[in-house]
Amino acid sequence: MTRQRFSVRNQRGQALALVAVTVVGLLAMMSLAIDLSMMYKTRAEAQRAADAVALAGASVFLEPIGPSTVDSAHARAWALADTNYLQGGRQIDVLTDVSACTKNGDELLCPEMTVLVIPDSFKVRAWIYRKQVGTFFASVLRIFHVQIGAMAAARAVEAGTGTCIKPFILPDYWVENTGEDLSANQIWDNSGAARKSGGGCGSAPGDPECWQYDATAQVPDYYRQYNDSTSLPAQWTGLNSDWRNMFADNNGVRYEDDIGRPITLYPGGPGGGQNPAIPSNWQLWRIDCDGDGQPDAGANCIKEAICCTDPGPPCNATAYNPCGCRSPEVQVGALMDEQPGDVDAIANSLQEWIQTDPNAEWHVDGIDGQGYTRGHVETGDPRWASNPLTSPRVFIAAVMEPGYLDQGFQQVPLLTLARFFLESVPSKPGTGESVIVRYLGFAGGLEGPSILPTTFRLQLVE
Repeated sequence: MTRQRFSVRNQRGQALALVAVTVVGLLAMMSLAIDLSMMYKTRAEAQRAADAVALAGASVFLEPIGPSTVDSAHARAWALADTNYLQGGRQIDVLTDVSACTKNGDELLCPEMTVLVIPDSFKVRAWIYRKQVGTFFASVLRIFHVQIGAMAAARAVEAGTGTCIKPFILPDYWVENTGEDLSANQIWDNSGAARKSGGGCGSAPGDPECWQYDATAQVPDYYRQYNDSTSLPAQWTGLNSDWRNMFADNNGVRYEDDIGRPITLYPGGPGGGQNPAIPSNWQLWRIDCDGDGQPDAGANCIKEAICCTDPGPPCNATAYNPCGCRSPEVQVGALMDEQPGDVDAIANSLQEWIQTDPNAEWHVDGIDGQGYTRGHVETGDPRWASNPLTSPRVFIAAVMEPGYLDQGFQQVPLLTLARFFLESVPSKPGTGESVIVRYLGFAGGLEGPSILPTTFRLQLVE
């Protein structure tokens, strides 16, 4: 019998080679993990710095806004960045002084920081970056440097209390899915300059769209308030969100956070208006005009609240508020007694209101690098030329959830307070013309006679 022998001579060293290859792979993975850990650490440091810089810059909006607001925001952001470090204790490079950085309008450009101040939305954006973060083991793969950065945005928001509120209640915006958005742009459109009597919702060229919030339909309307914690920011439909920019309006204009967006308040509704068949898309709220602690109904009381014709007590007229103010202090969450919004009944008072600052206008500054239309309130009146947001045509109004927009009288909880610019009003009673206002953001960032001094807070929004 022949015994077969197996030789392992030629296989000697194969295991050693396999171990060597495996060790090299493991070392490469460990090296990559070390480099990635270092990059993640630097990224976290950059994010913390960006958050802090944005908050520091936005802190200027806790004070009265003026010509030096942008420069002050830049200076505060620079000072905070100058105290922060990235990557093993190396200081953020923002040069030796804020004046050494480059300014491009509202933008401050430093070697490792960019700050953009957005006054019309009380917001500051900050970018912190390091263009060359050195690697250790990845250099074997000829990856010697990577760029790491972070962005944050902060805004000054009001704590939810105000006084001298105009007697308007506007519904927050929702997604209209039940066929009432005739132009399919998710903006409550007016198809004509004035309303036509005898028509209906969209039945004539001059008729506006008529929306009703219906959350029970087969394809229901959808609403999420801005900053709603139960949904993602991309799902927020309320005012102050970016949601409507997905749908181009008639002019293809995009407004960041809705700042500057025109809103049409249609006349009409039960009990008044040029065409009661078309309900209004807003409400009035009854205030205490006689001081007895109870809300009063009636056009006279509303007219007084819109523009006081007697600038004495209790109107408390001032240089900043020549119309005075009759509304009590209100707080978010408080119940407000609503009544239908009838423009014709208050058209004369609206005209008086316009005349308090007849030359004020919304000035379009242009389109920024992100495609947003920027603008600001402009007035030639020397009393508030240095800070147009103190113009009497800039006002605060209540915002309600859309489900409360109906026909009749009821108590409505105040959802939030927002600031608007009164752009145009009916030329006279009986014309059926609408009121046009511009949204200016939540009622924060401005202390003055038109808003009760209160506690403001800073909020990271991006």
